[in-house]
Amino acid sequence: MSRVVVVGAGLSGLCAAHALRRRDIDVDLLEASPRVGGRIRDARAATGHVFPLGAEWLGPDEERLGALLTDFGLATSAQHVEGRALIEVGGERAAYAIDESGPLHFLPLPATDAGKAVRDAFAELDADCDRVPLDAPWTTPDAERLDRMPLHDWMLDRLHDAPARALFAAAAGVEVGTRLDRISLLYYLFLRRAINRRIVDDRRIIGGTERLVQRLAEPLVQHITCDARVDAIEQTATGVTVHAAGAGYAADRVIVTAPPAAARRIEWRPALPPDRAALLQAITLSAVVKVIVVYETPFWRERGLSGHSLSDVGPLQTTDDASPADGAGALVGFVRDRHAERWHARPTADRRVAIVEQLVRLFGARAAPAGHPRTRLGRRAAGGGRLLPQHATGRADPLGPGHAPPPRPGPLGRHRAGRPLDGLDGGRDPLWRAAAAEVVRSLEVTR
Repeated sequence: MSRVVVVGAGLSGLCAAHALRRRDIDVDLLEASPRVGGRIRDARAATGHVFPLGAEWLGPDEERLGALLTDFGLATSAQHVEGRALIEVGGERAAYAIDESGPLHFLPLPATDAGKAVRDAFAELDADCDRVPLDAPWTTPDAERLDRMPLHDWMLDRLHDAPARALFAAAAGVEVGTRLDRISLLYYLFLRRAINRRIVDDRRIIGGTERLVQRLAEPLVQHITCDARVDAIEQTATGVTVHAAGAGYAADRVIVTAPPAAARRIEWRPALPPDRAALLQAITLSAVVKVIVVYETPFWRERGLSGHSLSDVGPLQTTDDASPADGAGALVGFVRDRHAERWHARPTADRRVAIVEQLVRLFGARAAPAGHPRTRLGRRAAGGGRLLPQHATGRADPLGPGHAPPPRPGPLGRHRAGRPLDGLDGGRDPLWRAAAAEVVRSLEVTR
């Protein structure tokens, strides 16, 4: 029987292993941490309610994920969006109706001069992203210039007044999870096209996202080894050997789904092709802190508010209604960008005060909770909240040849890592599926 080692037991790794086992391929699934699931993890609050600390939402475009949930008998509930959204941007604070047809779906753009200017700016970006081939974005006309221009510089050229710039920076920042000067215009156009120009994450798994991980892991228990950080991957004349936790795992092929920071620590023998190694070094992940505050009731609904907010003051850049179905209330928020990067340097009491002060400023005195906000710092790529990898500007090659097959064939094959869902793949196969299919094809050829 053919054997494949899958590195990383997050959702991508679990899905890849699942697909291989259905083809009667033996699998060793190696996970560096003590648990499976990667950035998907739930927590139980003192009230007994379960809240996802990592990936939380899914959208209607993620058809394969929806089919998987159906197969496992997992139900979803709709994100509460009824009511007005709060905007705290450019020194102004106001409530606006959510325009679900807008360029950012649930993110409100007010009917002001600044809102109109930002809508026009997104319309221009969306027209430009039609020129970006999803399978080969580096072939976009004028790709080098677009890749050397930070999105922030494009904004300064396109928008000329402070309120519009502040609104655009806050709205686009929700998509990319980082400062706009850290990503190129080409990369942003690619992302806009890949998500079909709008973020539409409107459902969550009842009982927590970790239930999906548990269902995937159950039939793979005998194949999973935790606390097994991979130190080296060695290509041999007959296959590949993965060295982890003092043991060697021989296999015909290997699929690496570990995040870039973990993959960079692996010693590759022989070394990765230069373009792939450069890609791995160029990718960083944005810092994001997720905050959940639980209340007795969703009191903001009484005021006709949806619970959604957008702020450039912070520390929370966005909030949403995460209330359970039993009548309790909960707000989930995200600390991003400069606030997130300095978050753990602040004393715990200061962090709590900063969060509560903002929630009270937005939602009133009843937003001061009796307990403590539950927080989690995560550095994660394109998952439930659209937290994205960052490519440095002036590097069109990370979007290009680094994802193509290297010239050297063999068990290491295409050096892929992947996102398990559909959204950022523009409706194409998610990368874990493409990697698993490639492995199956290559093993069939060599039999």
